[in-house]
Amino acid sequence: MHRLIKQDDWPKLGFSNVPTRCLDECDAGHVAPVDPVTKDLFKDFFDLINVVAPPDPFIMNKLDLIPLAGYVAYHTNVETPHFAALGTLLDQSVDYYYVAVSDKPQMKKAVAGARTRLAAREVADDRKRSVTKAVTKAVTKADVPDRRLRLSMGLASTPAKARNALAWVLAQSAVPLSLRTSDGKSIVGNAAFTGPRDGSVFFVRGNTIARLMNLGPSPAKLLDLARTVDLVVCER
Repeated sequence: MHRLIKQDDWPKLGFSNVPTRCLDECDAGHVAPVDPVTKDLFKDFFDLINVVAPPDPFIMNKLDLIPLAGYVAYHTNVETPHFAALGTLLDQSVDYYYVAVSDKPQMKKAVAGARTRLAAREVADDRKRSVTKAVTKAVTKADVPDRRLRLSMGLASTPAKARNALAWVLAQSAVPLSLRTSDGKSIVGNAAFTGPRDGSVFFVRGNTIARLMNLGPSPAKLLDLARTVDLVVCER
């Protein structure tokens, strides 16, 4: 990094050491301070969300698994999901892991085993690893594109809290994010943001926030999948 920054640039730069942090009292009762850079980013994202998002009284009450055509969920995480660090801004959060399926026998067998473990709610660490390992092995043996993704979802008590939560998530992203609109309206949900090459999608719909990220070497078309998620959320 030091080779990319010239000494003449130093006076114009700011520095912020931003670890993954708790936004509420979820660290032994201690509230970590928010650095000025993150505060400014939060305000910028929060303003962008409220500019494009119309008033939305929509309220969803539970975070059930969302079916995605051509994919199957092989793992779920309700213990330490990505949005858990948002503390009291969200009432519930969950991560769902999906893999693109094929008709090859090896793939069907591994997916069936993963779904059995998922249905049995076996959430011990060794079970998590075994499910992921089985799916990875099946993808390799079946010689199919390895398309995997993670869907993180969070449920707030109000739409205002959900927008607040999304702004905090965006402010602490490790990649640059862009607001996505068409004719002044969000392309997904009430407000949506994407990372470089659409490798990640974030959106808010009413009191629900969602993040989709590619995990496998063969990227999925996340914007299309995000629209599916948004549609299912609206129908619940």
